[in-house]
Amino acid sequence: MSAPTDATARDTCDTKLRNVDTPALSERQRRFLAAFAERPTIAVAARLACVHRATVYRWLAAPAFAAALRAAYQVFFGANRAKMLAEEAVRQHWRDERERERRPMRCHFLALARAAKRR
Repeated sequence: MSAPTDATARDTCDTKLRNVDTPALSERQRRFLAAFAERPTIAVAARLACVHRATVYRWLAAPAFAAALRAAYQVFFGANRAKMLAEEAVRQHWRDERERERRPMRCHFLALARAAKRR
């Protein structure tokens, strides 16, 4: 038996295939990714895309789908980051106002408590 001269002709069943063209994402996967870009929770996006969430977790084994999922996650948070920061600024402003309103009351009751201790 002669040895093969070409390196690609050898049997390499114990190694992973390299540089293999992966098929494009299916219609169901694209539909899920579009839903995931709007609602970044696997269960909710799967329900919106009419795909079972166990199927999505099985798809995550494919590197192409996992990369597309990470990209959809980044799209969601990139689009909503400014909105979340603005909402947080409004909440912080409300907390600061409430603190300014409550401070005189706390100081008053603290002064009463100190006076009661002195008696």
